[in-house]
Amino acid sequence: MHTRSLVLPALLAAAAPLQAQTPEFGVKGGVLASAYHDAQLPANHRINGRPGPVAGAWLRQPLSPRVALQAELLYESRGARFQSEGVLGWEGSLGYYEHEEKSRLHYLTLPVLVRVRFGKVFAEAGPQLSYLTAGRNALQTRDYVRNSGAYEYLLHSASESTADFRRWEAGYAAGLGLALTPALSVGLRYAGALTSLYPAPVFGPARPIPRAYADHYNLTRARNAALQVQVSYRLRGGA
Repeated sequence: MHTRSLVLPALLAAAAPLQAQTPEFGVKGGVLASAYHDAQLPANHRINGRPGPVAGAWLRQPLSPRVALQAELLYESRGARFQSEGVLGWEGSLGYYEHEEKSRLHYLTLPVLVRVRFGKVFAEAGPQLSYLTAGRNALQTRDYVRNSGAYEYLLHSASESTADFRRWEAGYAAGLGLALTPALSVGLRYAGALTSLYPAPVFGPARPIPRAYADHYNLTRARNAALQVQVSYRLRGGA
């Protein structure tokens, strides 16, 4: 009887810190600069980032005074500008070309992060899964052909829709942040994809690549990447 009277208070004392770690809920928003990552592009190809918004909600479960598990549901507007140029004919005897693409991709993203706090500073990292809800890519190629000593250009245009991209994307996210108040914080996060933006090319020997798509297929290994600045506000939970 004496042993039971000691065990019960000990169990209650051990469970008290767990009961005190109530889930926290909040919202966040910010801006991102996204681009394609592909280290194997030729030298005459350039990828520039495009800005976009990021916004959503998060749910945080503290595991200890310093460590928490945080799941988020975010909307992210990504995209990039892809440019290339080259010669037409042998050493440019016919002229040259300029190719440009502009994409806008709309994702719902679910990061699951481990968050570690050091005073007012915190670090976070973990995997994330993204789903492409809508997307569009506009392609344009100008062929500048020499005619009687002057250049004339021929315009080739094409476009891609959501179905041309890979719908599901596996990736990761990592970042650092600062708590400005107990409820308000700011953070800098990098998010990258582990899967390619496009599925395997559909063109082959029996289906030649149209002129407007020729340089485009150097992007077959391209992956999404984004740098984000976020502001987060806790609505419920916490001390």
